[in-house]
This record gives sequence, structure tokens and C-alpha cells, in this order.
Amino acid sequence: MKRRVLWLGLSFLLAAVLVLALALSACGPKEEEPITPTTPTKPAEPAKPIEKEPQYGGTITVFTQGATKDPGSPDIAVGGGGPSRWLNPIQERPLIGAFEKYGPRGTGEYAFQLHEYIPDKYVEGCLIESWEVNPDKVIWHVRSGIYWHGNRPNVMAARELTAEDIAFDLNYFRDAAPGKAFMEMTGDIYAQDRYTVVIEVTDFNLGLMYIVGYEDRSLISPPETHEAGAGIWENQVGTGPFMLKEYVVGSHMTYVRNPDYWKTTTVDGKEYEIPFVDEMVYPIIPDVSTQIAALRTGTLDFHIQVPPAQWATLEKTAPDLLFDKVSSGIGNTTILKCSEPPFDSRVVRRAMMIGLDLKAFRDLHGVGPLEPNWFPTFEGDPTVHTEIKDMPAETAMLFDYNPELAKQMLAEAGYPDGFTVEYYVNSALQDVMDRAALVKDMWARIGVEVEIKPVETVAYRKYQTEKSYNNMINGGGEVANPLECLSRRGQTDGYFNFSMWSNEHFDELIIGAQKEQDSAKRMRLLKEAAIIMLNEVNIIPTDPTPKAHYWWPWIKNYYGERAVADKDIAHILAYAWIDEDLKAEMGH
Repeated sequence: MKRRVLWLGLSFLLAAVLVLALALSACGPKEEEPITPTTPTKPAEPAKPIEKEPQYGGTITVFTQGATKDPGSPDIAVGGGGPSRWLNPIQERPLIGAFEKYGPRGTGEYAFQLHEYIPDKYVEGCLIESWEVNPDKVIWHVRSGIYWHGNRPNVMAARELTAEDIAFDLNYFRDAAPGKAFMEMTGDIYAQDRYTVVIEVTDFNLGLMYIVGYEDRSLISPPETHEAGAGIWENQVGTGPFMLKEYVVGSHMTYVRNPDYWKTTTVDGKEYEIPFVDEMVYPIIPDVSTQIAALRTGTLDFHIQVPPAQWATLEKTAPDLLFDKVSSGIGNTTILKCSEPPFDSRVVRRAMMIGLDLKAFRDLHGVGPLEPNWFPTFEGDPTVHTEIKDMPAETAMLFDYNPELAKQMLAEAGYPDGFTVEYYVNSALQDVMDRAALVKDMWARIGVEVEIKPVETVAYRKYQTEKSYNNMINGGGEVANPLECLSRRGQTDGYFNFSMWSNEHFDELIIGAQKEQDSAKRMRLLKEAAIIMLNEVNIIPTDPTPKAHYWWPWIKNYYGERAVADKDIAHILAYAWIDEDLKAEMGH
């Protein structure tokens, strides 16, 4: 496909903006005034009445997560879930986050700021209007009146979505390499009638509804796309708010408004068709400096994931930008080997956590306060997370730095003179080395000597997966999906249970949660399991990773939400419009 002149001009503009910014900085003073660290915010306040009528038209330009390079193959059998962020504007999933009902524009119960997971309570049907979950089968009732795009004449004409289409897509995914976990759970998948899909279940696990409901690989494409060539971007057809207009390698992906989109939205009591904008553009920008220059100058309307190192400067140089900052669903941890001394002792492990000033680790980010209690459940998930003030006393005390108490506990456990331990860390990551130095310094104050063992990446991963390290090793923590985090990192046979910790009651709770069909009961089981895991301290959570997204005030009807399915911002921005008058007033 030929490169369009307009986008070439934009690419040159981005480069020119960067060069100009660098030149101006070189001419200015060498020392700047200190910038006060910004503070991650809580979810935006519930939506207020709109000042002006919604506007149709215009283009919204979004730098989406991972858009530093061209997307991989859109064929699920080849590309897995990676290209989904590029497919999100085009295609839809069986389930979606109910952000209009429960988000800031609704009740405000949940902020929808995790891109990986949505608590069950806040999920609703998208391509399916209802579903039934049974131990032996799951039944999906497909929503009638949804049509496939008709702008791909070489692929297909517009026609209604049917149960046959969804069954075909599920079977295709099931038989592909990325569908292994789904295959292990299921038997036959078929259309019972025009609007009913039956998924037979061989090993009941409610993770199934996540995997094919709204995870990144759950986007539904028609059989015609596979017949035309599922690995070709120009063959991609969906039911979503936008249709693919063009893909220019190394430059951008452009989407055009779907005039027949099935959803509407109500603003101040009046119903509107969506999307409001005519086009959505996803540019490909490898260089962070160029990304930030494009955002600062208004070339980008929205940036989904601005690195923390850019926050303070960006807010000083472009103070009109709006933003939302949160602790993300990932972070940094220290993993203790529980199968051998000294960390086979629960008292010792608890003393080690009490002997760490966790605030010092969070301060390494330099962006203001971060949530101390972020692991093993996400602090923004009210269905399963327990705040420190609501924890049992023996759990809450773990978050209070008390080196004297830690020394006393070590003595009671038989280590009055402390001990020496080895700490394996990935030498390729400087921030990990910095954290290890903090651990070493703090634990020296309670009589524990830490020998830091830097190892290169391949060896580090081998030490983890084979559990052949001594004493402790650094690690990450993904807490977005509570069932995934707790089962993988805490269950006796959990894939990521590098600590070799085992607790019979914990295992029973996790197995029960995996089989429990009632969502509220399942969350209660997970909530109890999370407290057990915290109390046992097989893993010490040091600090969460902060995330932020920025947008210009001319984007209206947007309230800080980050995703309504795995990595999906497009279905949120379909409800937003551009205030062209305000944009002009601001000089853009």
C-alpha cells in the first residue's frame, strides 16, 4: 500500500518538533528548578453534565500501548494476543467492561484502569447478550442485529453476526497453539441455533470466561477473513465501532467510523449514535522523545502509557494536559525460598518483611505516594482487595517498618545473631540492582547480611524456573487477575511458585475458587486466600509500577478509563468526541 502524503507530513513534523525541542533545550539554562513529584491519582469523579452538545467529525490520534513498532500477524494462530490492540477498533469480544454503568460516568465503583483484567461484577455482554455457566457446558446467547463490516468487498459483504461465526472462531483459536489452555478445558463447541453457542466443558474452570470472553485473544473475526487470509491486515473485518482504512508499514494504522455500528450512548438524557469521530489514527513511533514531543504539541490527542521519567517535565512544559496515574497491575517483589532454612520459618519470613521500609522502595519511582498494599490483589479491585485498615492485626503489622521488632522476632526464631543469605538478581536491570542494594542496607540493620549475586538474564531465568537459587531471588508480580496471581504464585504446584511455599488451606481455597460458579462466593474465597498468602510472606512485595495516560482537554466525554477489555482503549474512545472550538482556542 502506498504511503499517504498527509501522514508523511506528520512524520516529518514529529521529527522537526523533536529537533526544535532539543535545540531550545540546548540554548536554555543548564540547571532547571526542581519539579515537585506528581502524585498518582484515584479514579476521576463521576461525570458531570456536558457543557456543550456532542460533536460529530474530526480525527483522534492515539499512541497506543506497544506502538513502537509494526504489529505482528493478525492471525491468532501466528500472532497470539499481541496484535489485539491494533484490532480492538475493528473487532469485538463476547464480553466487555460495563464502564458506562460502573465507571466514573456511572456509579464510580470501578475505574477501569487495568488493561489486563476486569472483576466479574463489572463485566457485561457485548457480542453475547447473556450466558449460562454449568459444570458441563457454557451457553452463550448471541445478540441479534449485529452486522459485520461491509467495507471489505474482496473479503465479504455486510451480513449479520451468527452463532456459527462465533463457534467457528472459538474452534479456530482452540486448535491453534495459543489456544492450548482453552483446549484443555473444553470438548465440542458448536452453534445450537442461529443465536446460541454451546461450549462443552471437560475440566470446569471459570478462567474459560476470561480466556475467550475478553482477554486479548478473544476478538471475534468472521470465517470469510480466514478464507481470504487471516494473516493479512487488509482482510480484517469485524463488528466494532471502526473499520480499517489503511495500514502503512512503519507509519500508522488508520480506522474510519463504522456508520452502522450497533451501539449508542446517552448523554444528558439524549441518545446518540457512536462513534463520534470520523477517524482514529494509531501512529507507530519508536522513539520515546518523539512520542512525548508529539503529545506536547497536540499532534497526539491521547497517549496510553507515558513513562514515569517523562511525567514531571511533560506537566511543566504542557500544563494543560489532563492525566490519570495509578499503581498498575504489576510490580517488584523479593521471593523467599521457603523449602529450606532460614526461610522455612514463617516467623523469620515475617520478620524480614517488617525489617524492610517499603516506602523507600516506592520512593525510587520519584512520582509521589504509591499504594503500599498492592500485592497479591490489585488495590483498585473492591471485589477482592482488602485495605490495610480492614486487615487482621497480624497482617496489617507487616506493612509497618519496625527493625527492632524484626530483630526480636529473629531472636525468638533462633537467630539472635542474624544470618547470611544470598540474593540472586538480574544484572541486566539497573532498577533491580538498586532495590537489591536497599534490601542489603536495611537488613544489615537487623543483623542479616545479604550477598548480592548478580547473574545475566538467561541464568537468572534458569535459577527461577528450576528453583535452583539459594535463599532468595528478585521477581515480578502481576496482580491484575487475582485468580491467576494467587494460583500461579502461591498454589503448591503453581507455575510461578518460585518460593516453593505450600499451604494446604490456601490450595483448598484456590481449587474451590476455580470451580465456584457463583462470582461473589469466588471472590470471597480469593479474598481469604490473599490474606493467607500475605500472612505467610513467601513473597515480599516491595513496590508497584506506576502507570499514567495523558490526553488533551478537547477530548470530551472521557473520564480516565484505560481499558474495557484486555488492552482495549478503542471502545472507550468510541464514546468520546473532539471539541474543535476548544482545540482551536488552545492553538492546535
